[in-house]
Amino acid sequence: GSGREVVRLRTYLPILKHYCDTGDAPSALSTYRSMQSTDGVIFEPETYVMVLACLAQNGHLREDSEPLDGATTRLGFESACGPGLFDEVCREMADDCLEITSASARRLSNAFARGFAGGRPRGDEGAEDGEDDDDDGGSRSAVV
Repeated sequence: GSGREVVRLRTYLPILKHYCDTGDAPSALSTYRSMQSTDGVIFEPETYVMVLACLAQNGHLREDSEPLDGATTRLGFESACGPGLFDEVCREMADDCLEITSASARRLSNAFARGFAGGRPRGDEGAEDGEDDDDDGGSRSAVV
């Protein structure tokens, strides 16, 4: 019934958020795949944004990034890192949602800025960059 689906979602989301917040991209991707394979779990646009932001912020979508352990072998992604992984997650996102909020678009933009700044990611140096609150017409949505 729908009660079980709500419980599953309530269980998955905090776990996924924890992995994303701590930069544990392999565990985040594993949880993401588990959520996808669970009947009745419906992804909100913000769930995709959380996963993409985690991957981007930690440099896993760069062409020179290290492959994520188990992404292709265990989780069934075609690409284990870089633009290919970005394309795959975005294609899945496009199947489920048509737009993201301007706040989600800013979050992704900031995550990409951190993940692509100055070569391979290094600790927290420059982590504050791109986090200003300049409002560029925040009422717009980004079509995906």
